[in-house]
Amino acid sequence: MEAVRRLRDVIILTLFVLSIFALIGLQIYQGTLKQKCILELDPLVKANFTKAEKRAHYENRSRLTLLKQ
Repeated sequence: MEAVRRLRDVIILTLFVLSIFALIGLQIYQGTLKQKCILELDPLVKANFTKAEKRAHYENRSRLTLLKQ
């Protein structure tokens, strides 16, 4: 019977620690995994982009490139 009581204590401690890690993870990664809408480029503009510029656009880092045009 003593082993069952100790096992219960270990399970309670494990659930507590896992819930703390879950709460910390939710706070750290809050909103970072949401999908982002990307404005599709005009085919004429897209044809003149280099591969790096296209990649930057689809990674949503090219706002300044679009503003320059």
